[in-house]
Amino acid sequence: MRVSIIGVGLMGGSLGMALRKRLKAFVKGHVRREETGMKAVELGALDEWSLSLEESVKNADYVFFATPVKSIINIFKEAQPFLKKGTLVSDLGSTKRSIVREITPVLRDDLAFIGGHPMTGSEKSGIEHARADLYEGATYILTPVPPYDRGRIDELIEIIKSLGANPFIIDPEKHDLLVALVSHLPYLISVSLVKLLDEDPEAEKVVAGNFRDLTRPASSDPTMWKDILRDNRDFIKGKLFKLYEIMVKVLEMKEEDLYQFLSSIKNRRDSIFLTRLS
Repeated sequence: MRVSIIGVGLMGGSLGMALRKRLKAFVKGHVRREETGMKAVELGALDEWSLSLEESVKNADYVFFATPVKSIINIFKEAQPFLKKGTLVSDLGSTKRSIVREITPVLRDDLAFIGGHPMTGSEKSGIEHARADLYEGATYILTPVPPYDRGRIDELIEIIKSLGANPFIIDPEKHDLLVALVSHLPYLISVSLVKLLDEDPEAEKVVAGNFRDLTRPASSDPTMWKDILRDNRDFIKGKLFKLYEIMVKVLEMKEEDLYQFLSSIKNRRDSIFLTRLS
């Protein structure tokens, strides 16, 4: 099993580590800098690396694009002529509509493409933070579109299960709507809270645990998030307006109603993560 990973940072590097450890796959990576390639081999994320896109993908059975959203489409188009017949192509992009919309019409008939998005990660970035267990227990979304090849979907599902992740199939539109709520809006809130410190020069002196935890996403890779916020801003805006409505209602609640509301939300939040951990 020969795998090519385009972009060997936190996500791509962790994927390489897991595939080598769990499936004994031969993993070759495409990197922009020699130092990244050498570090990835040293850490066990890759068997080989190349600065050449052609050399990185030409013999691969599977190709995973793990670059920022905006670059996935262009790099795929550049790589496609070098892919061998039957290669299964996927990506780890955090939005799916634009990627699927751009790749599907130009995809060669002898290739398969299935969009993917593992719901895991960290505010840290780079190969030095990659780890083989990053995908364990994570929901791994797949967004196949017609015409479906069930055999290739099942093939990718088995690979995902081997990582210790849980496959979840939805369409690209639904994916972008859901992640706008559970991932992209929290990031927007995080960076906005940090910006709000500008309102009072004394505020930074009293920040503590709640602020630290809520703003952790703001330490994530700006290049990645720039693409995500631009690409999915319509759904993010919709969720932001809904959030504002909820916040205003909460602040206007009577004392007893407020207590009941906060208690129900506490129980719901606790049950969500208790279920995930059990």
